[in-house]
Amino acid sequence: MRDAGHKDEFLEPLDISKWRKKDHLIVEHFGDLFTDLNPMRIEEHRAILPTIPRGIQDFEHLTAPATYSLLAYGRIGLTPLYKSSIENAHAASQ
Repeated sequence: MRDAGHKDEFLEPLDISKWRKKDHLIVEHFGDLFTDLNPMRIEEHRAILPTIPRGIQDFEHLTAPATYSLLAYGRIGLTPLYKSSIENAHAASQ
């Protein structure tokens, strides 16, 4: 069992201090989508996925959570998740 102060040696904290302004805006937009979870915005959620920053460790911190958060919509999130996975089979396989 790990103590509360143990640092995960496999996943470094995400440092957004050096991100471009555009990337900050994309992540803020995604945050808005995810906190709202309005079914009327599910396609907007899916459409933003290809724009999410793809730097080192961004898959673990952003891409995968953003993609699989479509499941938070429940059953209606399955079709957009499927569409996203067939549009980017490489990302879906990770």
